[in-house]
Amino acid sequence: MDVLSDAQIAALNLAKVGIRIENEKYIRAHPELDGIIRAFVTGVLKDRPTNVTAYAYRFFQQDVVTLTAAIDATSHSAPAESSKS
Repeated sequence: MDVLSDAQIAALNLAKVGIRIENEKYIRAHPELDGIIRAFVTGVLKDRPTNVTAYAYRFFQQDVVTLTAAIDATSHSAPAESSKS
């Protein structure tokens, strides 16, 4: 079994941190991703498809108007936080 040296582990961890930072920058630069992901997950949980991969394919093949409507519907249905008194 090959084992990484301490230097290799440190380099790998540093690379992983760099990738996470770049991913976070991209996600922050594209806030529409949150709505798209929310609409997709909401649809999966509502429809409970047997084949999630096929469902994902169909979901993302929708025309822009239909997809935008799904995104808008989920952004307005976020659960409100209840205030505890």
